[in-house]
Amino acid sequence: MKTKKLRKYASDQSNYKKIIQLYEEKAEGEKLFLFNITMQNHGGYDEENYESSVSLTEYAGQFPQTEQFLSLMQESDKAFHELLEYFSQVEEDTVILLFGDHQPSLEDDFYEQVMEPETPENFLSRYQKRFLTPYVLWANYDLKAEEEKYLSLNYLGSYLLDAIGLELPVYNRYLLNLQKKIPAINLNGFLDETYQMRGLPGDEGKEVADPGGKVAGGRGIPGFQRQAAWPGGLCVPKSGVFKAGQEEPCAGAGFLRGPAQRGLGGAGKPDEGGAP
Repeated sequence: MKTKKLRKYASDQSNYKKIIQLYEEKAEGEKLFLFNITMQNHGGYDEENYESSVSLTEYAGQFPQTEQFLSLMQESDKAFHELLEYFSQVEEDTVILLFGDHQPSLEDDFYEQVMEPETPENFLSRYQKRFLTPYVLWANYDLKAEEEKYLSLNYLGSYLLDAIGLELPVYNRYLLNLQKKIPAINLNGFLDETYQMRGLPGDEGKEVADPGGKVAGGRGIPGFQRQAAWPGGLCVPKSGVFKAGQEEPCAGAGFLRGPAQRGLGGAGKPDEGGAP
């Protein structure tokens, strides 16, 4: 299969077609697990030979890198829709989890336009928004999974295994029990069960997010994987569990609109890449 490229990277469409090929080539009844990393939307976004299809009407011509990124995300949206369309038609139970790890590196002036002004007090909490990303959990059958308000990446695998009803090893059960006390954690601190940010030793008492998700100052938490509103703060919706028949493409974004809206027209900002 010939790989189609956008700019210098393999397109998401080619990437997903390879997933379909591997699925179709497996023996009947054989299980298939894939950890797939996309590259289409990797930075930078200054490719002169790529014609952007998305424009920012309020900032015409001011942010060409942002427009190139959004154009690439529009292609991602189309490709992901095609992938889900395919697997919605297969008889074998199929689950797809897509997530990203950070926001794109775009023009600084663009972020100045869509985020609150930077101050010494909000520097870290503002910086952490660069690492807030949505995730999509989709299946071609009804999943019985609880929606998560906050989720850090160390829990995501266990969350997936639990959602599809597998018997969990001791370690994964431990992680899910830990999540009830510490919903999200990374190298800068953790959220306690009331969703207050607790810092590392020497940083006690500083809070970043209250239960409503609004920034309260203090230590930032780069690296969190959680549902995030964008632009306009950290008002965090529940993740939403996508079920077959509920999805529709979200124009100009790389995710779908379902029970919890996400995408540039909804409540989540698309990421540079994903790993369905």
